[in-house]
Amino acid sequence: MRLTANNQQFTNAAVLFFAKNLQSHISHATIRCVLFKGIDKRYILDSKEIAGNLVVQYEEALKCLISKLNLRYEIENQKGGPRKEILEIPETVFREALVNAICHRSYYEKGAVIMVEIYDDRVEISNPGGLISSITQQEFGTKSFKTFPNKIIINISYNTLGRQTLLLRSELFVS
Repeated sequence: MRLTANNQQFTNAAVLFFAKNLQSHISHATIRCVLFKGIDKRYILDSKEIAGNLVVQYEEALKCLISKLNLRYEIENQKGGPRKEILEIPETVFREALVNAICHRSYYEKGAVIMVEIYDDRVEISNPGGLISSITQQEFGTKSFKTFPNKIIINISYNTLGRQTLLLRSELFVS
């Protein structure tokens, strides 16, 4: 994994994952988590800007998101057996969506941040950037590419964050 360039300067990926104060280097590399009342953006109940390296942002965004969702409990038996906590939307969905947003965002768009928007009827996670210029909307989901703009970020994310997602996903299919 190349975390330094030929001139021994750290790459942007190294800064994004390991800088002590990431935002002093790339100020817009943050995640904004917003809770809305209703199904539109008219009423904001809570808003949090999440800074830190990408691992911290991932973990804090996940905590913020889960804390705003409805949780139900299933109790195995009437004698007070263990209870099972069930989110209205499975946690693994958000883990994967956050990893994808972090990996595939454009870090060159100044002022643009990853947005986590929580509404009464849905959650939207979006990132700055778009489709790779060599893919059309019709080809989306049918064509794969061997090179990605954020290849190092994708590799590090898989090795640190992605394994958690894969483990959770496998638990869903086993249980």
